[in-house]
Amino acid sequence: MNIRKAKQDDIFFLASVMLHVYEEKLSLESDWNPDRFLKKFMVSTENEVLGKVENSITYVIEHEAISVGRLRIVQGTAERHIAGLQILPSYQNKGIGSDVILKLINDALEEEIPLSLDVEKDNPNAKALYLRLGFKVTGNLGDKELMEFQCFG
Repeated sequence: MNIRKAKQDDIFFLASVMLHVYEEKLSLESDWNPDRFLKKFMVSTENEVLGKVENSITYVIEHEAISVGRLRIVQGTAERHIAGLQILPSYQNKGIGSDVILKLINDALEEEIPLSLDVEKDNPNAKALYLRLGFKVTGNLGDKELMEFQCFG
């Protein structure tokens, strides 16, 4: 598994990952339009990749030299927040997401900074993964929960 900083050439791929990951859920909405979603997400992804979103870095996740996912980190001075981790559905349940999270945990432990993320309440599999890896629920954010991994005693 490799995590590399996204480049402008990656914008379409990164937006496509979001489309594939959320398509089943969003297609239930009466006004669902995959083309509109993709265009909207390409704009926000371009802003992230070009550094227009403060303290945000977007990465491409690669597995066996194939791009399989996206990761967005928001880095504060005293904390790191996983603002998004999506793996293409055909590569889910292969340990890639766990490997990414474990790398981020190890980096945070080395730097002695807390690591946090939001998890959607309707995503019990992701929440179970984060709990198994040592995160704890620390806040309620409406349709999401804030989870934190404390990297120091």
